[in-house]
Amino acid sequence: MVVSMRCGFVGLFLLVLGIPIVGKAHIRLNSPLPRVGTTDGTKTTNSETNPCGGVARGNTNLTAQVGSSLNFSWDETINHPGRFIIQFSPGLDKDFELPSNELFRKEDTENKGSHTASVKLPMEPCEACTLRLVQVMDDQPGELYVACVNIRLTSAEVPPPSGPGNENSSSNPSSQSERRADSGGGKSQMPGGCGLVSDFKNQDKGSSTYEGGVGKMLNLDTGRAVWSLLLLSFPLIIFYFLRFYRLNRV
Repeated sequence: MVVSMRCGFVGLFLLVLGIPIVGKAHIRLNSPLPRVGTTDGTKTTNSETNPCGGVARGNTNLTAQVGSSLNFSWDETINHPGRFIIQFSPGLDKDFELPSNELFRKEDTENKGSHTASVKLPMEPCEACTLRLVQVMDDQPGELYVACVNIRLTSAEVPPPSGPGNENSSSNPSSQSERRADSGGGKSQMPGGCGLVSDFKNQDKGSSTYEGGVGKMLNLDTGRAVWSLLLLSFPLIIFYFLRFYRLNRV
């Protein structure tokens, strides 16, 4: 009798304070994984002050890219006339009820069974956002079964800009060869010497340009050889000239 009276006082005290009543069952979210302890949907009577059935957020184990699609899968264990809604909160489990944060809606016309949905995630990145599956029951106004999923949204990957200054040399060999040609390809552009030899090596041997170039090169090399021979022989010429001059004087 005493225990019964105490329980009654506790229940009355909770009602006076306006603390929402929480229960479990009716829906079971299979994918994505909900918050720990809420595999079975949690019942709430106040979506604003108790949006996730009183279950703390905990760690965020799901990361997705903004604008991508995410598949939901859940089971309805007890049938109720009503609908299923998937909502989004950008942070602090707030603003689920905003029309812009509703991602999916489906009328519950089946007697229990499995359900699936594919939702497109919002385009704004967030670090501590939440997805919420809601079962609305028309035969029990004011009561909802909810399952919340912690998620983090990251920005989409932006490809590097394309343009004249951003060609990849490994994927664009023609541009690479053009740049080498513009810079001279590491060869001397002098009209004579080694540059001339290097340039004529790249000419077609059957062309007149090649033949003329080789002739010029041979003439140039012959003249250099003659001058080199004269310079090397000059001391000998002087030596024999002086010796001949002295012998004649004696």
